[in-house]
Amino acid sequence: MTYQLYTTVGDYTDHKWVSTVKEEDPDINGTKFPSIIVCNINRLKDSKVKEYNMSYDMVRFLFHTTFQDKYIIKDENTTAALEFYKWQKAHNLTYLDIFEKMAPKCEDIFIEEQCSEGNITPVQTLEYGRCYRWETNELATSWGAKGAEQLILNTQGWDYVPIIENNYLIQGLAIQLSYTSFPEYGDWIKLQPGTHTSLSMQIAEASFRLPSKSSVLNPFQYIDSLGSEPPCSRDPQLKYFNDTPYSVVSCFIECYWILPVTLCNCIPFLPSKFYRTCDTQETYSCLLNITGNFTTDDVEANFYDCTSQCPEPCVFRYVEATTSQTTFPSDEQRPELEKWLAANQMGNVQLKDVIVLEFYFGSLEAKV
Repeated sequence: MTYQLYTTVGDYTDHKWVSTVKEEDPDINGTKFPSIIVCNINRLKDSKVKEYNMSYDMVRFLFHTTFQDKYIIKDENTTAALEFYKWQKAHNLTYLDIFEKMAPKCEDIFIEEQCSEGNITPVQTLEYGRCYRWETNELATSWGAKGAEQLILNTQGWDYVPIIENNYLIQGLAIQLSYTSFPEYGDWIKLQPGTHTSLSMQIAEASFRLPSKSSVLNPFQYIDSLGSEPPCSRDPQLKYFNDTPYSVVSCFIECYWILPVTLCNCIPFLPSKFYRTCDTQETYSCLLNITGNFTTDDVEANFYDCTSQCPEPCVFRYVEATTSQTTFPSDEQRPELEKWLAANQMGNVQLKDVIVLEFYFGSLEAKV
């Protein structure tokens, strides 16, 4: 009896909410496709690096200062840094300008898509620099491949920067599926050139709910929850990017910016509506300032204190996807397809660089 009373009182004072998942019927008019954010893993075109007389030492320095650690790391010396700053000043290029002018363009990535029609817009990302967000107003009214959309994409492997230090060692595209239209750090699907890739999608929504009224184990739990606050935030906001949708990961990323914003009054690597983007030299100097004035323990304590204050949203909508792929095209079809590309004035497209991306809803019901 004592144990039972202790358990009941403990549950009562915990103010427990629960997280549940169920199937929700689709909209009668159809299901909206998510935005697809597409990035070439090659962040700068080699042809542009040569056109702008940018040395590979400068490219390595630029990539070394970005928000990455999955490299063969090469710490660039002072000579490379000074060379880069001199080059940047001579060409009057900001950090964001470099990616705008030298990264793969929309037309380099999307084949048969009209980049001027407004459904493809540029977006800057931490991992891959300049990327592109594809959107459509069409609705999916049937599930499976019958209701699929298709994009034909180009990796332009012949134009990859050939350095191995401070650079990704793979060829292809990285994509995200999003209903917020903004990229999430780390949440990428990699696409291999020379393949046909299928994405089977389902909308999912994570949410906290009141417990069932008919809880057998604890009849007080539902009554108690009516007067309690849920273990989440109903309207969480970002501090530095509060014009973009909130996510816990985005909040964590902002925690990295606290010291740079405080010391330098700018945001490294990304555009913000409310803060200017740090230039490369500013970012580098600011990071040196942080390491010179704060111990590693101080920096980590500052970060973890900040992340502990990043609340879970009470409702979070996302896309679940499973992928499958096969070779594109078959060896027997390759000669005819190359003739077709040439006849349609796409002779500069190399089949080994092409990715056919097919995406559809495996189910039109949403998991909520």
